[in-house]
Amino acid sequence: MPSRIALLLVALAACNHDALPVTPPSEASVPDDLKRLADLAPPFIPSPDLGCPAQLTPCGGACVDVYSDGQNCGRCNNTCPAGTGCQAGQCLPCACPGFAACGGSCVDLTSDRRNCGACAHVCAPGLVCAHGSCVSTDCACPTGLSCCGSCVNTATDYLNCGGCGVVCCPGQVCSGGACNVSCQSGLINCPDACGCGTCVNVQSDPMNCGGCRIACPAGASCSNGVCK
Repeated sequence: MPSRIALLLVALAACNHDALPVTPPSEASVPDDLKRLADLAPPFIPSPDLGCPAQLTPCGGACVDVYSDGQNCGRCNNTCPAGTGCQAGQCLPCACPGFAACGGSCVDLTSDRRNCGACAHVCAPGLVCAHGSCVSTDCACPTGLSCCGSCVNTATDYLNCGGCGVVCCPGQVCSGGACNVSCQSGLINCPDACGCGTCVNVQSDPMNCGGCRIACPAGASCSNGVCK
């Protein structure tokens, strides 16, 4: 790779429009002050194009979910205080059943294997968190059933819907491994702060504008699925 001094010499030579052809001077002919300047110049590091999806916001060089990120709640660098978690872009006490504030985020202590039963209680490799306890997935289950401490059908079991310990909210049913709620025409099912399904109008809801969890900026409204 060419040295910084060599690159600087080429640039200086290119600025000489009166002499053709251009011949860069040798490094030995460069004054010491100019050499020191080249050595002090920081390397050029291009800023990455994050290209965050619509549901995520670029904060500090990363794509984050300001809807639920306890370090960037509602906006970049807004850290939720102790005892609260980021819910729908606001720092609030964790009110969802089974949830607790862990590191500024509301986590489900009943199914989160990194916070199983308590914050920072990590399940050992090979274990999953089900109903607040680390359980084995090493059981001999018939075809179509999964081991969650016992054999269950995660496609239809509302206490283990789509995975061990994933409990459907009241009013939801487990179908195809997903907790679902039926919405009337014109509304779609979007997760609320508790992860439960809520029927919303994405044409006018500023917290779900044009799609689930696409929040409009503060003070903006949602019209025809577009923040204005």
